[in-house]
Parts: sequence; structure tokens; C-alpha cells
Amino acid sequence: MTSIESLTDDVDESQNDRRWRLFWSLLLLAALPILIPYFIEMWGVQWYRYFPFVIIAIAALAYARSNGHFYPPRRWFHWAAVGLGVLLIIASAVLQFTWFAAVAIFLIGTCCLSVMRGPRDSSLLVLAVPLAMLVRLPLRTDNMLVTELQGITTWLSSVMLDVFGAPHAVAGNVIQLASKELFVAEACSGIQSVFTLAFLACLLVAVRRRRIWLVPIYLVVAVFLAVAANVIRVTMVSLGEVWYEIDLTHGWSHELVGYFALGIAVLFLLSFDQLIVVVLHRVSEVSESNPLITLWNSLAIRSQEGIDIKQSDSNRRAAIERQDDQAPLVRLATELSTHHLVNRGFIAAMVLVALFSVAQVLRSRMPTTYATDAKSVVFQPPEELVGDSLSFLKVTEHQATRGFSNPRLGANSDIWICNADDIKAELVLSQPHMGWHELCVCYERQDWLLVNRDLTEPETASTDAEAYQVPYVVARFKKPNLYGYLMFAGIGSDGSLVPSPSSIKAFTHRVWNRIDTTGVWEQTEVLMLQLWVVSPRKLEPETLKALEDDFVEIRSKIAAAVSGSRVQNPNENVTTGTDDSATAIAYQRSAKRDD
Repeated sequence: MTSIESLTDDVDESQNDRRWRLFWSLLLLAALPILIPYFIEMWGVQWYRYFPFVIIAIAALAYARSNGHFYPPRRWFHWAAVGLGVLLIIASAVLQFTWFAAVAIFLIGTCCLSVMRGPRDSSLLVLAVPLAMLVRLPLRTDNMLVTELQGITTWLSSVMLDVFGAPHAVAGNVIQLASKELFVAEACSGIQSVFTLAFLACLLVAVRRRRIWLVPIYLVVAVFLAVAANVIRVTMVSLGEVWYEIDLTHGWSHELVGYFALGIAVLFLLSFDQLIVVVLHRVSEVSESNPLITLWNSLAIRSQEGIDIKQSDSNRRAAIERQDDQAPLVRLATELSTHHLVNRGFIAAMVLVALFSVAQVLRSRMPTTYATDAKSVVFQPPEELVGDSLSFLKVTEHQATRGFSNPRLGANSDIWICNADDIKAELVLSQPHMGWHELCVCYERQDWLLVNRDLTEPETASTDAEAYQVPYVVARFKKPNLYGYLMFAGIGSDGSLVPSPSSIKAFTHRVWNRIDTTGVWEQTEVLMLQLWVVSPRKLEPETLKALEDDFVEIRSKIAAAVSGSRVQNPNENVTTGTDDSATAIAYQRSAKRDD
């Protein structure tokens, strides 16, 4: 009779395991369609290309540590996380905003890992630490991090070059050597190393079973090591040119320098992990009657593998089973899982969500990337494009720079020199930028003091309604005896107007606007238009209003011209024919720079 009861229990456990395996699988299935464009867009951003290793690492560790069974959520907050995840999946499909699906997978995956168990682990929750690296930073925060790291990398690299006695000068984010200018480009400002090392730090926490509260410390160390790695890279490239006249800005030599610097950072990260083990070791059990010792041991690393050696595996598993038996939500979920109607309803709901997501992805269009690299221009503006659209300003000269010949203005730029009375202005179209480019930071690097930055929506009526609905940025700067005024906005490679993503209002507009424009596919290729005015006096409100009207009109005209050029030449790429490296540091032959 005992053997029959044991066999019945095994059958029930097997059926229950299949139910909950199906439960978690259906949740993943519902989010998978909307995650496809998310991961495609993520792969298009160079510093996020580590994400396949995140998926592989988590799958391998979960398979190696799990006992092979799936369990229901244990507590109310587990169910709340699952419910919120389902709502985010639905919202991502309805709003066509893929970032919500990524957050949903993190919530659901964290809940699933927290209830999974293994022979040596009471929970696999620590694997959720690298899982968080699948969620992109919102509101283009990674681009803002780029601008911060540019200045830090340039300054520290200059210090290192002084130590080695290499003659150079620093202008903004450009290191000027005797024969060349080294532009510390965005791709080499530390952002790749930051994200790569952050992932490796999170993976190290998961592999070594470190305490989750240590994760912020590991991430801070990863940031410092990333900055150090980029300083090593920039210094080596500079010294190679100064001492040996070797160009290390592109090709296999450049990649080798980058991997060498990254390898040094990884070694220091492993060394820091060993330091944590030494510092946070457990105190002898004899002294655990002391409450401070008990508190310390509750936070300390228990062993090299992070496993509690005081409790046997069987006792720990029995304690977990008793804990689950006492949870009313678990009992209720187990009872409901035995009802075929509930099972079929949940399956049908998740399948419908998945089918709806598939339909949304299929009906959305993936934007075309017109500029293949930094040598290409999305749109070749004619010289006379601006003149007829300006009412207050008058164009006196047009200049075109290509291939980082003017690093201050990006890879390729067109500059129209304008004036009105005693006002001097530059209207600049720079391209291509992978995502929004925050121009205020560029002028701050040139010692302009940012007074204020406003997101502006024009109030003037126009035949182009969109031009007077999409906000743009108006910023004010100050120098001794000088006033600077900057207006800038983004134009997509398809001619669409791009709102500033650094404002919550603009962010909301971007989410809703995507329903009618780019769908679930992220649009990243952007042309930046700016109007820069320097005046010895503070401009009157009427003058500033006239400048804004000119800016809005020319933005509308350029956007229409970009859109029209794509219709006439849908497969045409305009290139400059200049050889440069867009992946790290762009060296250019010395040229006069107007700062």
C-alpha cells in the first residue's frame, strides 16, 4: 500500500511540475514576439551586443543548478510581479513599445528564478542579477553617460600623456598631437567597456553566488575599471603615434589594443572579487552569541561557493516544502491548476497575447538605415536649401565638412553662416548620429556655462502642422561678456521629426507617436539640426522669437527634403569617400579647428 501511495504522489508531482512548466513557458511565449524587434534594435547598438551571452549564461547556470522541477510563485509579491509582467507584455503590444516587454521578462524571469531550487541552492534568485542586463537604460541615459565619459577619458588620458612626456594639447574632447588630432569619439569614451564590464560583474556575482546587496558595489567598481581601460586604450594609441608613428586607430591593431585594455580591467575585477571574499568572511561560530557577530555573518559571504554549510540539503529542501505548504496562495494556485477550465483559459489568453504581438510586429515597418558608417551621409543638402526659408537671418556662406574634418561638429556636417544686424549665427546639420545627440553637453565642454535648457513647442500656426507639434530644445549659455543661444532638434533618416528624449513630456510623446510612425522598431539614425547664436548682449524676446521661427521653418523644410530624397532614391547611399574609423578613436590629419 505504501508503494502505491508513493507512486500516486510521484504521478501527482510529475503532473504538477508539467503544469507549472507550461505556466512559465506560456508567459515567455507571450513576450517572445515583441522581444524580437527589441533584440534586433539592441544588436544595432554596439555597446549592447553582449546580450546573447546574458541569455546563454543564465540558461546554462539555471540548467546546471536546478533540480529540474518548476514551482508556482510562493508569495503575494511573486504573484504581483507576474501580474505586472503580463500587463507590461500587453501594454508593449498595444503601445508598440518594446522596452515594456523587456521589463516584463525581467520581472517574470526574476520571479521564476526565485522559486526554482537545486540540490545546493534554496533559490536561483542570484541569476536574476545578470538578467537585469537585458533591460536597456531608458530615456537614452546611455547616451548621456557617453558624454560624461568623454570628458573624463580625455582628461585622464592627458594626465597620462604628461606622465610619459608626450607633447600634446587638449581642446574639448580632442587630443592634439604634433602630427595628428585624436578625437575621443563616442564609441571610445568608455561606454562599451562600461556595459561589458557591468555584465561581467553581474555574471561574476551569479557564478560565485555572492550576496545580492553587493551588486551596486560591483557595478561601481566596473565603472571605474571601464574608465581606466579606456584611458589605457587612448594612451597607447597616442604613444604609438608619438613614439613610433604607428597608426592604431583602425584594423586588427586597434581591436588588439581594445581587447588588451579590457583584459586588464577584467583581471582587476577578478582581483576585487577575491578582496571581497577576504574582507567579508564569516566570523567563527563560537562567537555567534554576540548580536553584532550574528548580523555580520548574515551579511557576509558564507563560503567560496556561497553555500550555507550548516544546513544539510535534505533539511533545507524539507523546510522549503513546509514553507510552501503553509502559503495560502500556493495552495490556491495548486488547486486552480487542477481545474481544466482554468488551465485552458490561461493557455488561450497567453496564446492570444502572443498572436496579437506577432501581428503588431508583422504590421510594423523596420526603418531603413541609410548611412552605413561614419563615412556616409543620410542626406546631401544643396547649398541653396536654407536661404529661402529664413525670414530674420540672412545666409552669407555655406561650408561642408566630411569624415571628421571638424570633430566638433561630428562626422559630416553642413554649416550655413548667417547674420542679422550685429547677430552672428551658425545653422548646422550634422549626420549621422545613432540616436539623440545632446548638444548642450558639447558646448559645456567648450567652457560655456549652461544657464537653462527648455523644451519648446511653437505656438505659431503653420501649414506644416507636425513642425509646430514636435518639441525642440532652446538652451541659453553664458561666458564673460558673451551670450550664447542654442536651438536644436533631431530629424530621422526617414524625414520624421524626433522630439527630445530627455524630457518626460517628450518621452511620452515619443511613445505614443511611435504607434503611427515606426511601429515597434526603434528608429536610431538621426540627423541633428542646430542654430547657434553668439551675441555680446542679451537678446530681446522679440529677437529670440524671430530666431525660433526661422529655426522651426528650416527644420520643417529639411525634414521634407530628407523624406523626399528617400522617396526618389530609396536605395541610394551618399558617401564621402573618406577613410576613417567609426568604432573607436578617429585620427585626422591636423586641421584648423574653430572652437
